[in-house]
Amino acid sequence: LKNITEYFKKKLNLSLAGNVKADNDLIIRVTVNAAGSELYKKAASHPEGYTLAINESKGVVEVLLSGNSARGVQHALQSLKQLLISWSGKSVIRKAELVDWPTFKFRFVKRYTKYWMEQSSIYKMNGMTVQAAIYHKNIEKTGKRFDKVMKISDKYLLDSLVMVSMGNILYGTKEWEKRVNDYFTMIIDSGFSHVAIMFDDKMTALDKVGYDRFKTYINGQLYYTDKVHKLFEKKKPSMRMGFMPNYYHGEKMADYYGKGIHGKINKDIAFFWAGYACPGHEAAMPYLKKVLAQSGLDKMWFYMNWPQCGKAYWAPNHGPMRNRDFGDGKIVELVTVSTTNAPRAFPVSFITVCDYLWNPEAYDPDESLKRATKEVVPPGAYKQFYALFKFIDKVGGFVENTERNQMYASENPTERRSIIIERCEKLDKLVAACEKTKVASKNRVKILLDKIKGKKDKYLKRLALLEKLEAGGVKAKTVACPTLDRAPKLGGAKPDAIWAKAAKGTGFTDMRGEKKAPYQTAFKIFQDKDNIYLRVECEEPFMSELINSGFTYPRKLNEGTDGFLWWYDDIEVFLDPGHDGRKVRQMIFNPIGMKEFFQFDSVKYGYYGKENFSRTSLPVSGYALHSKNSWALELVIPKSIFADDPAKDSPIWGFEVCRTRKINKGIKFKYSAWSPLTWGFQEAKNFGNLKMK
Repeated sequence: LKNITEYFKKKLNLSLAGNVKADNDLIIRVTVNAAGSELYKKAASHPEGYTLAINESKGVVEVLLSGNSARGVQHALQSLKQLLISWSGKSVIRKAELVDWPTFKFRFVKRYTKYWMEQSSIYKMNGMTVQAAIYHKNIEKTGKRFDKVMKISDKYLLDSLVMVSMGNILYGTKEWEKRVNDYFTMIIDSGFSHVAIMFDDKMTALDKVGYDRFKTYINGQLYYTDKVHKLFEKKKPSMRMGFMPNYYHGEKMADYYGKGIHGKINKDIAFFWAGYACPGHEAAMPYLKKVLAQSGLDKMWFYMNWPQCGKAYWAPNHGPMRNRDFGDGKIVELVTVSTTNAPRAFPVSFITVCDYLWNPEAYDPDESLKRATKEVVPPGAYKQFYALFKFIDKVGGFVENTERNQMYASENPTERRSIIIERCEKLDKLVAACEKTKVASKNRVKILLDKIKGKKDKYLKRLALLEKLEAGGVKAKTVACPTLDRAPKLGGAKPDAIWAKAAKGTGFTDMRGEKKAPYQTAFKIFQDKDNIYLRVECEEPFMSELINSGFTYPRKLNEGTDGFLWWYDDIEVFLDPGHDGRKVRQMIFNPIGMKEFFQFDSVKYGYYGKENFSRTSLPVSGYALHSKNSWALELVIPKSIFADDPAKDSPIWGFEVCRTRKINKGIKFKYSAWSPLTWGFQEAKNFGNLKMK
C-alpha cells in the first residue's frame, strides 16, 4: 500500500494508517476484515471484496474503507483515488457507496517492470506472470531472476505465475529427469503461487495420422506433467498448476489429441489454453467449454497472447476484446494478459482488459474505451485522442509496417494501394489533430504519435518492393544440383571429400537481399538416383550460447519427428518440385539434431494466401555437427517423399534455405535467407531455383 499511502499523504496531507483527522474536514477510516460493517457483509465471501462509503456530516467528510484482505483494502484505496477530482484548485471527493469484488479470481499481467506493476495495482489486477525455459543452461542465474520477481510480487501484493517452456528434448534421459526435479524444486523454493508447464508444439491440431506419429512425444508431455504435480503434492500442496499445450487457433482441440490426454491429467490441474487475438472467436465461452470437456479437467486458465496489450503504438489492442466471453469466473479462473515491454506505453487496451476481467457482466467495450482514453489524456485532449483510438480500433493493426499485415492480403494490387492510401491519410489527419493538444508535448505521447503517423510513404515503398519482386524485378538465385556417383559418408570429424564436388550456395542476406548477414550460412548440394544430399554450415562465434543439451557431437538426427522448433536457432529447407507453389515441403532442423516438417500450398499472394498447411513427418536422416565457431547439418532427403507430387520430374524446383539465429549475443540479425524473399520464409513464389536436370 506504500505507493497509494504516499499519494494521499502528498495530495491531502493525510496518513491512511488507522483513523486520522486532518484540518477538521476529512476523516478516513481503514479497516481489514471489518465483520461489523453492514456493507462489508455483502462482499464478505469474496477474498478481494471491499466496501467504500463516502459521506458528509456538518461539513466533515467521512470515508470508511473496508476490505476482506490487504488486497481488498488496496482496491478500495484505488477506487477512492479514482473518485478524487480537482475543482478550482481544490481536491474534491465524490459522495459514494460502493460494494465491489472481481469476477475472475486470478487476473495476471505478463510483465514485471515497475511501470506495469504500478498499472496492475491501479487497475486491480492481482498477479504477475513470467516466462522461463527449462532448457536454459544457467539455472543459478534463473534462480536469481526468480528471487527478484518474488520481491516485486510481495511489494505489490501480487500472486505469481511462472510459465515454464519444457522444450522437446526431455523425455527418457536421466540427466533431464534430474533437471526437471531440480528446476521445479527451485520454483517451489522461490515462492511462486502458480506454475504452468508449457509445451510449444501445436500438437492439439493433429489428425489421427499425425497423432500416431507423435504419440511418444505426447506421452512425454503427460509423463512430466504428472511428475511435476507429484513433486508439488509432496513439497508444496498449495501450488496451483496448469497444463498448457499452448495452441493459439481453433475452436477446440483435435479429437485425437483430446482423447489422448482425457483422464490422464490430475483433476487438481487446470487446463491452460492460449488465445490468438483475445481469444480469437467472437463467442468464446462455448468453445472454451468444448476444450475443457475434451481435457477432462474442471478448471481453465487462459492466456491472451497476441496482440500485445498496451503497445506504445496502438496495433489491434482494444478491438479483440469486443464480444469476447470468458464466462462468470466459474470455469475460467485465471486469465493472464501479455503486455508490451515498452517502458511508458499508453495502457489504453490494458485498461479495457482490466475492466472486462473485473466485471464482464457490466463491461461495455465502447464505454470502456472512453474511460481508458480519459485515464491517459486530460479533458482538453479527450475528443481528439478518442477519435484516433476509435479509428484504429476499427481498422485493427494496420499501423504495423509488416508484410504480414492484412492490408497486403488482397490479390488486387490496385485495391492494396487504395486501402493503404485511404487509411494512412485518415490516420495522419487524426494524429495532426492530437498534435495540436497540449498533452502532445509530453514525451510518451510524442512517442505514440510518432510511431503512428507518416506511414503512407513507408507502406507504398514496401508495396512497390513487393510488386517488383512479384514481377520478377529481383532475380532469384539459381543453383544446379549435380548428380554424383556415390553418397557421402556422414557425421565424420571432417566433411567427406565428395562434398567438394557438390554445388555451392553462399551470400546469405536479410529476407529482401538488402543486407549481408553478419554471421554467414553456406550450403552444398548434390543428388543421386534416390536421394538429395545437403550440407548446411552456420557460422557462429558464440557456440557456448546454443542450447546446452548434454549431447555429444556429431549426433544423429532424432529418429522421430519433434515438436515446435521456433524456440531455437534453426535451419529451414524448402523444396517445391516444379516451382509451382503446390505441395511445398518445409523441413526444420536445429543444432541438437531435432527435426520438424510441414507441407503447404503457396499459390495465392502473401502470408494470408497460404493454404492446406499441415504438419507431416518425413524420413529425412543425417547428423548435427558442432565445431569451435560453427554448427552444421548433413542431410539425406529421399526423393520418395515427393512421389505423390505431379511435378516431381520437373527440371526446375523451387528451393530455399533460411536461418533463424536466436542467440542474443553479437550482432543482432535474426533471419537470413539464401535467395531474396518478401513477407517470410514460406513464400514459395520467390524461392530460388534448383536445377535438377
